[in-house]
Amino acid sequence: MYSDIKIVKGNGGYGGPLIIRPTKVKHKFIYVTGGGERPMIVDKIEELTGMESINGFKTSIPDSEIALAIVDCGGTLRCGIYPKKGIPTINIVPTGKSGPLAQYITEDIYVSAVGLEQIQPLMETSDNKETVNTTSPDKKYKYDTSKKITEQKAEQQNWIAKIGMGAGKVVATFNQSAREAVDTMIRTVIPFMAFVSLLIGVIQGSGIGNVFANIMAPLAGNAVGLTIIGFNLFTAIFISFAWSRGSY
Repeated sequence: MYSDIKIVKGNGGYGGPLIIRPTKVKHKFIYVTGGGERPMIVDKIEELTGMESINGFKTSIPDSEIALAIVDCGGTLRCGIYPKKGIPTINIVPTGKSGPLAQYITEDIYVSAVGLEQIQPLMETSDNKETVNTTSPDKKYKYDTSKKITEQKAEQQNWIAKIGMGAGKVVATFNQSAREAVDTMIRTVIPFMAFVSLLIGVIQGSGIGNVFANIMAPLAGNAVGLTIIGFNLFTAIFISFAWSRGSY
């Protein structure tokens, strides 16, 4: 018997929420992270869904059996491989649409910056009942209920792997920030600079600037003329929007 879960993005993440519904056919999920290290969210997903986890570095399974994929990609090829195949994908680092397969990374199939807090049982309501994923009272839990899951996994996990995965998250965060900064420069700042340079070149090359300078020169020599220039065509609030977006 499998149970459904809901996965939302974490702080600085992208995409989601994802609803994972295991079936008799798609009853496994794969993780391809940190050289084969097992992320903490794997155990929680197993507990909540009843699915079987597979280490993608050690075992290969047919795509038809994969209900979910977990990666820790900072923006290279790996974060887009499973979305391209139509497999819901979790990225445990805050990486958005990036990499050579970025066109396949969409909010309906991909979610990033996912930790333990972002994975919850799915609650469904109907006309007659409310269905909540629960367990029987006599079920033996894998974790001690007196401690947080994160505390217990930290005790079990190899400390070197823990440091490596933590460093990977930090590097991925910086990498994503740098990528967004460069993207903003390319899409917004540089085109505006090119437009201004082109406009200046047209004005200087055509001689329009000299024409306006000759017209304004007599006015610039006295207070009345400066006042007239101050109330010129471009400062009229009712038409300024036509000359410059956001100028009023």
